[in-house]
Amino acid sequence: MGINFSDLEGLHCGYVSRYVLNHLNKGTVKPVTKFTKFESDNFKLPVEVSGRLITAGTYFEPKYGMIETPADELKKVHSLWVGKDIFKYHDAFWQLVNDPSSVPANDVVGRIIRTTWNEADQAIDYVAQIFDRDVAYKIYSRLIKHVSVGFGNDVDLESEPPRKFGIEPQETSLVYRPRDPDASVGVTEISF
Repeated sequence: MGINFSDLEGLHCGYVSRYVLNHLNKGTVKPVTKFTKFESDNFKLPVEVSGRLITAGTYFEPKYGMIETPADELKKVHSLWVGKDIFKYHDAFWQLVNDPSSVPANDVVGRIIRTTWNEADQAIDYVAQIFDRDVAYKIYSRLIKHVSVGFGNDVDLESEPPRKFGIEPQETSLVYRPRDPDASVGVTEISF
């Protein structure tokens, strides 16, 4: 049995149980499951998370300065992120590419299971599963709030600003400060 947190967006660890218990006592919310103190060891894996992978726009990159990641290119490849792994940090993926024996298995913490193209925001939204208990707890408690995507691409230097094309999705990583400020992660559903 699970708790769907989509109606409780914006509430943080500690306030969820109090909020729900308050409304249970008032009879305004029906019980979903027995509540216990949420700790990093009392929930089932995987934990479902969701958020924004990337929004079309112009971003700064050291090699090119301001560079455009266009909506039409992202829309073409949004479904190619399905099945891609989520890493604790970008370097873990690139180490894996360069020297597969150098990356500990625990640096892979999840996998993207669904993506959708958000036409209104010109962005890719996603749903993923997290299989690492400590990482899931940090996402739930909002210590980790952002993701960043890694992809290969070509660059059209003739356009102003330079424009990415031929995007090839590679990975998603958990980060503190993403290049795209809208790139996010949050718990969608958790089971006890």
